Amino acid sequence: MILLKKFFSFLIFTSMLGMVVCVTWQVLTRYILHYPTIWTEEATRVFLIYMTFMGAGLSMLRGDEVKVTFITERLPVRFQRVLSLIMNLLSMIFLAVLLWYTFPLMKRLAHQPMPALRFSKSYVYLSLILGSLSMFLALGERVFNTFKQPISRCEDKEET
Repeated sequence: MILLKKFFSFLIFTSMLGMVVCVTWQVLTRYILHYPTIWTEEATRVFLIYMTFMGAGLSMLRGDEVKVTFITERLPVRFQRVLSLIMNLLSMIFLAVLLWYTFPLMKRLAHQPMPALRFSKSYVYLSLILGSLSMFLALGERVFNTFKQPISRCEDKEET
């Protein structure tokens, strides 16, 4: 998982750097040279999409995603564990369905180029697959760890 986190961090950094370069180039060509480039807006959008899905995957791998715990933290530890397991499994099902429908979409868009960049639109949807797979792996690890943790440890936490 550490290697995957580093890989996603690199992709996010590269996407952010690409966005900065594209927006800077767009500003220079539009306002200084008075001849705007066409491809920078589309490239910036692609970088933003990659940054979004890679960031979601990385935050899930790190366990940094946003959680609303107002109700769950008031439940006994056993119920918290069961509820967490159910939510993780439901999220995994959602991600599996998302992946299931993304592959045919990528295949359908493989020969359709983006208007300005002129490369396949399926490359944009690759970010969805990478982000979803990383989230699926992170949730799978959590589910595995939930089953690995003995129930007696939950009872010990509940008493403190």
